[in-house]
Amino acid sequence: MTEVGKMIFEDGKSEGKAEGKAEGKAEGKAEVLIKQLIKKFKSVPQQYIDKIKVLPEVVVEEIATDIFELEKIQDLEKYFTL
Repeated sequence: MTEVGKMIFEDGKSEGKAEGKAEGKAEGKAEVLIKQLIKKFKSVPQQYIDKIKVLPEVVVEEIATDIFELEKIQDLEKYFTL
């Protein structure tokens, strides 16, 4: 492999690692949020779990910040329409 080829390969490898870490971090936040919601409300409908797993990380963080203000599980609906 040429020097240029090695450089391109290493750059791609580094970018892939960074993307993987970011994706894993976001998934981890969603999983923790789901566990917190289950603890607070005793159960969470599967449809809500599925929606939380695909929310942008910033929205997951917003729900986690607002969790003490949620009175019923249906209060999550407002975050799904953002």
